[in-house]
Amino acid sequence: MSASLSGIPLPPRIPSPKARALLFRIPVGRGLRVVVGTIFLVVGVPLTAGLSRDVSGDIAMLAGHRPARGRVLAAGNDDSIDFNGVPPRFVRFEYAIGDTRAEAQSYTLDQAFALPHPGDEVPLEVASCCASWARVVQMTRSPLGYLGLPFLAGPLLGAFLLVPPLRARRRTIRAFVHGTAVPGEVVAAGRTEIQKNKGNTWAFKTAWRFRATDGREYEGSLITHADPSADGVPNAGPIVVLYEPADPRTNTVFVA
Repeated sequence: MSASLSGIPLPPRIPSPKARALLFRIPVGRGLRVVVGTIFLVVGVPLTAGLSRDVSGDIAMLAGHRPARGRVLAAGNDDSIDFNGVPPRFVRFEYAIGDTRAEAQSYTLDQAFALPHPGDEVPLEVASCCASWARVVQMTRSPLGYLGLPFLAGPLLGAFLLVPPLRARRRTIRAFVHGTAVPGEVVAAGRTEIQKNKGNTWAFKTAWRFRATDGREYEGSLITHADPSADGVPNAGPIVVLYEPADPRTNTVFVA
């Protein structure tokens, strides 16, 4: 006996509060990952913006640059940044990009570096891939130079932790709201052990399979803290599956 599709709304569907609470929450076991990822992003992005800004230009210089000449506009210490009690030294300059004039700024943590004076001509390095990225020879575009690279690790780690569970949640929402409804069959339902930060814990897993319009069989599953049968997800027999026709691996179940 297959699941009846007669009572399933056509897309776009409006999920009920029960469906939102059961299907659209962050998957069990990934809540801490989302919290830690958010912290790394919230803390890391401002640090990166302040301490690692323009480091992308320095990285681009490693791939290739061309020589140029520029004229100094200002030079001195940047007291807005303090690295171990040492403010970076800066040189602001202008240079030509074709028929236009551009301005840029370079930094160094070397306090022995002889700063030029306003009006002096200085040798430059201009990135081959982007003429707006330029720096004075022996200086960097980033205030901390390549020492700013480690500060990029925070936002990168935050994105690594945060993006996968949020993408999985977004795919589930898309399948529920816009997906094609087909009859499916529950193949397993019961307690399962999942890993968490303080050891393993038990959750409830419901697994199903269905046949898409391409004639192939696909599988899906739902992991919840408790048995979802009270919320309308059967533990056995027929089940209504909603899937994306472009990628049937993105699927979920219908909850009224």
